[in-house]
Amino acid sequence: MSDQERFEEHTRSASGGRTVSNGSNTVKRKRYQGYDVEKITGKAYRKNRPWFWKVLTFSFLVSLIIISAIAAYLVMGDKKQTDYLTGMNEANTMTSLLEGHKNVTITENYSHLSDEKDYTLTRLVTKSKSGNYYSYLKKEQGDDVFKEVINDKKLYRYDESYPRYVALVADNYEKICVPEIEGCVYQNDGNETIEDQKDKGDMVTIKASSIVKEGDRYNVIYGFDPGSTIEKTIVMDRESGIVTSETEQCGDEEFYSYTVEYDGETKIPKFFEKIRDKKETRKCTVYMDYGSKKSKLYTYDVPRDVYFTVMDQDGYKCYSDRDCTREFSELQIQMQNPETSISLYMKKEKEKEKDK
Repeated sequence: MSDQERFEEHTRSASGGRTVSNGSNTVKRKRYQGYDVEKITGKAYRKNRPWFWKVLTFSFLVSLIIISAIAAYLVMGDKKQTDYLTGMNEANTMTSLLEGHKNVTITENYSHLSDEKDYTLTRLVTKSKSGNYYSYLKKEQGDDVFKEVINDKKLYRYDESYPRYVALVADNYEKICVPEIEGCVYQNDGNETIEDQKDKGDMVTIKASSIVKEGDRYNVIYGFDPGSTIEKTIVMDRESGIVTSETEQCGDEEFYSYTVEYDGETKIPKFFEKIRDKKETRKCTVYMDYGSKKSKLYTYDVPRDVYFTVMDQDGYKCYSDRDCTREFSELQIQMQNPETSISLYMKKEKEKEKDK
């Protein structure tokens, strides 16, 4: 190697790649700059960052949609449950139960009563072409059986001893008999809280609860302490909202049940079957508001051998004599001659007091 070559080699090593001048010879060399991590990774990060935010945003939106869907499902579920209870009373009427059916039978069982023996009420209801109700009610309480028939706006009762014709005056049929018939259809209290709900086919089973309050029917009729929990199981038709069965219990005691059956045999009790077609009748009369300017006479054709009485009227007393001195009691009902005519006199209690 010549002296010139050795000089150039030495110069390159000392200069670290910088430009070195040696007279007319100029040598350019690239200086080593090291590994710039920030520069390299920064470019890659900035290059990939838009994709990261797109993925993050997409994941957030999907999560938001899922959460919203779950919340909507829960809200709609709660609303649906609330709607079942809200519309239940409107859906459950005697008219809706009879729609499309020739008759309906409602059975109620009562037990664990405070001041009364357990009993069962069974009522069969249908409507005539004229729109009037035929109703057959049977109350079974131990060995005692009470029966009642409402037919063609006439009321008959039987207690296994005496068949009775109960006179309806004024608007007794519309204001007493009809509400009694229609009042046996299930109605909720409006104080229930839904605990669970299961749908199966066309039916919905609702588990609900309510709290006993001082003076309510659970406290008065059954004697349950205020604060006790009443558990209810309600089975209803999903489309119509009609309740087909319901049970109520407090603790382990089931104290009430309600069931609906359709299109069974239209039962006619024997006591009514014997008297309804009797041609021999007797004339019985009732003087309403007797002795006043509003006095009105009602006349009835009562089958012979059937005892006659009149429906109790609020604020009135019934008498068997014109002077209104002998009150028409249960004893007199049974002592009357069921083959002769009888007249009864209804008078307001206040008016009676004025006459004294």
